Amino acid sequence: TVVGNTVTIKKSYLAQQSVGTTNLSFNFSAGAAQTLAVTVSDTTPQNSQLSQTTASFNKETAAQADIAVTLTLNGNTLSTLTNGAATLTAGTDYTVVGNTVTIKKSYLAQQSVGTTNLAFNFSAGAAQTLAVTVSDTTEQDSQLSQTTASFDKETAAQADVAVTLTLNGNTLNTLTNGVATLTAGTDYTVVGNTVTIKKSYLAQQSV
Repeated sequence: TVVGNTVTIKKSYLAQQSVGTTNLSFNFSAGAAQTLAVTVSDTTPQNSQLSQTTASFNKETAAQADIAVTLTLNGNTLSTLTNGAATLTAGTDYTVVGNTVTIKKSYLAQQSVGTTNLAFNFSAGAAQTLAVTVSDTTEQDSQLSQTTASFDKETAAQADVAVTLTLNGNTLNTLTNGVATLTAGTDYTVVGNTVTIKKSYLAQQSV
């Protein structure tokens, strides 16, 4: 805009120029043009970057491993790491050496199975998130719905004994009584997760 002898170059125009020098020529009705050299800079904070935004961690003891993430800081510094409202402890939960952040397996092993979102917070720019998929392939024991049962050998009172299994990813291999292996289909049956021990087998056992 021009008001009297004052020319105002609008910030909206200048914001469109590339970083560097913009030479504006003032051209007049007579005489030589005059140049205004505008040095355009950009001090807008740049976001830092993570070398990866996803990772995986297995809670099974033998498979546990630290997770290392390399930072591209873009002029910023790392302030904190947070997991929701909780702030991780530097030196214990993670370490920083140069631009590499190592999240300790001891910390990750405490997280629940699922996704743990770790926020990397910097001195400027937006926080960056590492989504860690936490799994656990540790073998789990199967469970029985009951660990005791009773059987009356009196003929009229005899009844099969049914037990429901919680397999926890396992399969039933055999039923044994001491060194003797029971015969599937004869001594017991399996339907879904229910094992039924036949009264005909139980009646053969000693009191």
